[in-house]
Amino acid sequence: MEMALITRFSAVGRMPRSHFRLLLFRENNSLSDPHFLLVDGAHYIEYRRIRRYNRSKMASKTKDRGGTSTSESGGGQTMQQESAHELTAETQASKMSEERAFLTKLLEAALRGEGEKVKTVSQEYAASHNITPHEVLSQFKDGHKRTAIHFACTSLPSEDVLKKEGADIVEVLMLKNWLPQTAVESMLRQKDDNGLTPLMLVAQLSEHDPDLSRRRIAFLFQAAGPKLALARSSAGATPLHYAAGAGASRDTIVSLYQNALVMAAAANNDAAAKALVQRGADRAQILPGNVTIYHMAADLNLVGTLAALLDPSDDQMDSEQTVTYLAKQNDLGETPLDLAAQEGHLGCVMLLLPDGHNSEEEAKAYIKKIQAQKKGTSQAPKSTKPDVKGDDDKEKETPLDKTEEEAKQ
Repeated sequence: MEMALITRFSAVGRMPRSHFRLLLFRENNSLSDPHFLLVDGAHYIEYRRIRRYNRSKMASKTKDRGGTSTSESGGGQTMQQESAHELTAETQASKMSEERAFLTKLLEAALRGEGEKVKTVSQEYAASHNITPHEVLSQFKDGHKRTAIHFACTSLPSEDVLKKEGADIVEVLMLKNWLPQTAVESMLRQKDDNGLTPLMLVAQLSEHDPDLSRRRIAFLFQAAGPKLALARSSAGATPLHYAAGAGASRDTIVSLYQNALVMAAAANNDAAAKALVQRGADRAQILPGNVTIYHMAADLNLVGTLAALLDPSDDQMDSEQTVTYLAKQNDLGETPLDLAAQEGHLGCVMLLLPDGHNSEEEAKAYIKKIQAQKKGTSQAPKSTKPDVKGDDDKEKETPLDKTEEEAKQ
């Protein structure tokens, strides 16, 4: 009887030991096409035949010349070797069956939103196979290369499941500190066959449950940071595109815009950051160190972004709010204007200086003054004596005060 057997080989070579694919073991001759295993009525696990294994061919061959068997001539397999091959085939078949059953249980639990069950079965399998739980979650995939995390992000738990779990499955799996932080970040960057990340799938949930989608987006950003919003699918779309396509709420759109704006600025992508500002990205976020998007734009010389932030026709923020953010100091006591001047970003300084004092010559003079002050401060020796000011020092110099020589320069 001919037996089809799935091996651990792929088109590009042998996979690592822990990267077992689910395997299908069937005793028939109709495996020329892909086969599928239905999971929870909606998702499919694909199995492809790699090679055929024929038990009948395991018997030692008889040479045409002399009629002696290969085993007798020393050139073929002995009965012990044949038995070993049969034992290996049975072991592989058992392993295939075990992994198929495990993946089905794992993905079904994730699709139902049963976070604690996913956590438990992953830990049990990891303990019995000498691997880590995050390897289980990241390496067991369906035929579309979706992991349990992908399935969890698309789940719509019933009321009974929510009552039993006490927390959403995404929160349970990503924010309960049972996995290393690096593993969490890595799993949330994994893409399926279509290049979709877990965040992209969550964004599409807005069509069915806007509130759940918004909460899960917040969980994912909390777990792995705003860089998740910059990923692109095979179609070139970001999570923001999928959220908009699913009719997401304004809060959901703003959360994706906000993180995308920060990351675009951090990546020194002036065009992208400017476009996000012009399309309503929230510029009020305060980052660690009391840094604002205004600080980032000035420090990184994002002239287009800064101009969009200061656009008087923009109704996102009134003039008073803009003045507040321009005067805001980071933890080092620096305003956006300070950063732009220290770095010599002429265009940004011209935008940030008050009207009437923002010509190119005045901006150059101001930059030279601030850089000289910074250089003098860094080189001045520290004194243990108290600072005694003279009569000439009573009046503080304003940022725009300068001598005639400085103005000429």
